[in-house]
Amino acid sequence: FFQAEDGIRDLIVTGVQTCALPISAAVYIFRGGVSLLTALPYLAGGLIGGFLGGKLYGKVSTKFLKWLFAAFLFYAGAKYLL
Repeated sequence: FFQAEDGIRDLIVTGVQTCALPISAAVYIFRGGVSLLTALPYLAGGLIGGFLGGKLYGKVSTKFLKWLFAAFLFYAGAKYLL
């Protein structure tokens, strides 16, 4: 459905997500479905991670990222089991 040779579809998806995600978050917050105080650490982590990811994009090898993700999954699984 979304193909690399048709960049307009990617732009449409990005535009829709850019509009829909903040609206969806606002609805949850205003309806009381999410406490802003509870969500604040995740918001801060998302901002920092997004900034660092943008800065490091293309500078870190995919092999390293795969190993890093595997280590994270191993850690999370071990923590869950213990």
